[in-house]
Amino acid sequence: MLGGSITPPVVTLYKKALDDDPANSELLFYYGWLLEAKGRILLQKAANYFTKGIENHPHPNSAIEHKLN
Repeated sequence: MLGGSITPPVVTLYKKALDDDPANSELLFYYGWLLEAKGRILLQKAANYFTKGIENHPHPNSAIEHKLN
């Protein structure tokens, strides 16, 4: 696991390496993995904000119903 964050310098380094060698299969694979991991982290953060929003809403059931419609 990545410890919950992927720093911009890591992404930048992969982009630079791919600019220099765009057909490198290992770089392509690991850059894809990096982006997928970053996406999972962002989705978890989004879910946490949704949860907090519902928990802090004065009428949590109506907040959930509103978002589902």
